This record gives sequence, C-alpha cells and structure tokens, in this order.
Amino acid sequence: MDQERKERLARNEAHARDLNERFGLGRFVCECSDIDCMQVIRLPLEVYRSIRADDRRFLVVPGHTVPEMEDVVVERSKWAVVRKHDDVAHVVET
Repeated sequence: MDQERKERLARNEAHARDLNERFGLGRFVCECSDIDCMQVIRLPLEVYRSIRADDRRFLVVPGHTVPEMEDVVVERSKWAVVRKHDDVAHVVET
C-alpha cells in the first residue's frame, strides 16, 4: 500500500475519532478507515478515554483493521484497539 493511501485512510480514522470525542457518551462509532462505516461500539466512557490517551490508538470493530498501517493492541469480542505505525503517526497525532 502506498504512503498516500495510508495517509488518506488515517485521516478517515481521525475524522471518526473527532466525532466520538464530540458526541460519544458510551456509544462510539467505529474509528476504522472506512469512511462509510457507522457501526456502533458500546463502551464505558472511562475505557474510551484510556484508549484515547495515546493519539495513535483507535477504537474499531474486530476485523476493521489495516495491517499495513496499524497493529491490533487489544481485542475483545465486540471491539478492538489499533495503534498506527510510525509512517502515519504524523497524520493522527494532535
């Protein structure tokens, strides 16, 4: 996968994260790279905040990962946490 595509996908994920930070109160939109994904993940706000303590981590539905640009760091039955690789970190870090 080329760098331009990786960065575009990372921007899609950052957009979903922005929505969750504004409106998520226990129900969060999957922060995967698919701009059309609107799957909802139920999660306590405190858990979401702990995930978001690292700008490179994102909350996704299991299987909504792109191994070329992120690693799965936690996986549960209904949600997973991915962490962006160094080559796209500049896109997602605030």
